[in-house]
Amino acid sequence: MLKDRVALVTGASLGVGKGIAIALGAAGATVYVTGRSSKAGDNPFGGTVFATAEDVTKRGGRGVAVVCDHSDDEQVRALFKRIEDESGDQQDEKRNADDQNSKTRRQGEARDGDREIHDAGRKRQQHKEE
Repeated sequence: MLKDRVALVTGASLGVGKGIAIALGAAGATVYVTGRSSKAGDNPFGGTVFATAEDVTKRGGRGVAVVCDHSDDEQVRALFKRIEDESGDQQDEKRNADDQNSKTRRQGEARDGDREIHDAGRKRQQHKEE
């Protein structure tokens, strides 16, 4: 369902963030799992970004653990650069597929629209002749 999609979930070492990351993984997404907890003793609840990334992968997605303090702008910039560098080709392929699907839909809509314009023009012409 989310194959070829990339997600970033912050605060994903435990709680709601962990649940969201795992759900995205179960749907097939590549999930960048971020948080400050890299080892079990880093927080009183024991969750880590590495454990969550492993759970994401076990559920069918691709979990990528990244230790990141989101209050540090440099770490956040580095995170987004990494995601762009690592998933750029994947996103380009997805964007190209989406563009092709949109083009196909637009062509179908244009044909329907052309028919409506033609019909409206014909009706206008008939009205003038009456």
